[in-house]
Amino acid sequence: MNTSKNYDQAACDLIVAQSPVDFAKAQILAKQLDKNVRSIISKCRSLDVPYISKPSPAKKKAAPTKADLVSAIALALDAESLDGLEKATGQSLNNLLMAIR
Repeated sequence: MNTSKNYDQAACDLIVAQSPVDFAKAQILAKQLDKNVRSIISKCRSLDVPYISKPSPAKKKAAPTKADLVSAIALALDAESLDGLEKATGQSLNNLLMAIR
């Protein structure tokens, strides 16, 4: 078993016993072993204990920016400048654009 000066055999055995380890288990092990979570995750990898990483957050939909909405409103109204309008909420700008069209 791959032990080090930071992890004794009992700590390594405890990590292996929790296999597979996810982030929640890593947090619990970190508290039990008085280590930080990153250290536990690294030790899992060095011990070849499967680690299930947290799923990445869902990506936002590509929405038009406020500047794009203001430009579209200016184009629809045939206005030269609508400076300051971009400070309105995105929903308000979208509603205004839909009302114009």
